[in-house]
Amino acid sequence: SQLHPALNLLEQLHQSGQPAELWPEPCANQDEAQGIATQRGVQT
Repeated sequence: SQLHPALNLLEQLHQSGQPAELWPEPCANQDEAQGIATQRGVQT
């Protein structure tokens, strides 16, 4: 399947047990998703 990079990041966070509150909001692109994750202290 061709998942959006942000969805892949959400899946990684889900598998790592991050609470939903720490997940990035839906993003326009992978850079934005990674930026939000970095702001929240999530390892990407």
